[in-house]
Amino acid sequence: MTQIDQFESIFRAASKSVFEYEDWDLRKITVVCDGDKNAANAFCEDIKQFVSHAFDLKSIQWTVIAGSEFTTVDSLIKLIEKESPCLICSHRNLHIPSTEYPFSLGVYIDVLTQAADAPVLLLPHPQIKHADSETPDVETKNWHSDTKRVMAITDHLDDDLSIVKAAIKMTANSGTLYLTHIEDERAYHRYMKIIDKVPEINSDVAHERVLERLLLEPMNFIESCRSEVAAQNLPFSVEPIVQLGHGLAEYKKIVTERDVDLVVMHTKDNDQLAMHGLAYPLTIELRDTPLLLI
Repeated sequence: MTQIDQFESIFRAASKSVFEYEDWDLRKITVVCDGDKNAANAFCEDIKQFVSHAFDLKSIQWTVIAGSEFTTVDSLIKLIEKESPCLICSHRNLHIPSTEYPFSLGVYIDVLTQAADAPVLLLPHPQIKHADSETPDVETKNWHSDTKRVMAITDHLDDDLSIVKAAIKMTANSGTLYLTHIEDERAYHRYMKIIDKVPEINSDVAHERVLERLLLEPMNFIESCRSEVAAQNLPFSVEPIVQLGHGLAEYKKIVTERDVDLVVMHTKDNDQLAMHGLAYPLTIELRDTPLLLI
């Protein structure tokens, strides 16, 4: 390596992404439920309880769309466009039996996550029961009661300011925000095997320094997030989770071990209409966990 190459490497290594806090202005939230109006209103109240320790509900306009108001994806999209919310709250398996299709989001949610401009807060399907033949009743919601433990996950955490911004908004007072980056172990070892076959590259140095740099980048960004949260006197703590591993398995393990209340992640990809990266398998695997899909 020439002295110029060394200088360029040092200069680039010194460049760091820095997080700057900006509040997510939630002015209007629309709740979509496949039950009747009573069931939809009850579902809305459960959502309000869920987020009530994270931000003030009084300044937000809440609207509710019941299942009787739409019968096609297109009709639902038009209702959403008319409401123009900052956040959409719904549940899995809109208008399809959740017990028959437990590993599906349903076509309504699939399209909403890609076509709607607003993020989607996706909850487990509310369990509907009938106390008698005439009066439907909604069981106690089957997710946590607040957002004390929020986890933001992404493939490239140091570039995902929107993920951190949304996760901050959703973290309850005195809660914990886990900023998580799992470096793909399979990809890392594949590239290391290629490097081992290039004689001009010192393999020992590459094995040590490449992994160090891969983990250092997101860790530096998380530290800037922690500093900014402290500087803004935000009422929760930030904990980093940065490691090498198998993404899907590691994320599931973290959610279980830390009893995470809400997971925040990207679902949109500029290069495709389908869900971004690990998003779809994660939404299927974490079906009992509330998800904020950006």
